[in-house]
Amino acid sequence: MTVVDERTTAPAAPVTLPPGHRLVPARVGRPGRVQTIAIPCADWCTRDHVDDWRYDVEDIEHCGPMFGAQVATLLDEDTALFDWYGRLNSDPGSSDPRLRAAHVIVGDGSRDDAHLTPDMTDELADELIAFALRLRGAARTAREANRAAGMGAINS
Repeated sequence: MTVVDERTTAPAAPVTLPPGHRLVPARVGRPGRVQTIAIPCADWCTRDHVDDWRYDVEDIEHCGPMFGAQVATLLDEDTALFDWYGRLNSDPGSSDPRLRAAHVIVGDGSRDDAHLTPDMTDELADELIAFALRLRGAARTAREANRAAGMGAINS
């Protein structure tokens, strides 16, 4: 006689992931009822979905690494007056399809971040490159003016 264990389940069907995704563990649930599940995660996402647990799977966002720039002042070299950051982002649980798609977030630590499409990001990058070139030109002019006025020490 063959005994069948009724607790045995059939093997799970293979998971088909979208291109550019991998299966990773994520923790979801309320305190005391947290569970670890497997979710599709974008290859560019660097968020640890176990450490960064959420109440609901719909709250899981995918985030790339942060990058940024700070603007100091000669009046207080220990303080950044402006602090910009950017990162790649996707919020698959969003009701807004634009936020579900991969996009770029640019922010300055204030209340709202700018969510940019890839085209908007390219346009901003072009403007920032032009701005950076103008900054270099202004620095060159200031350096020359200081040298001409005998204030070379202030050029660093």
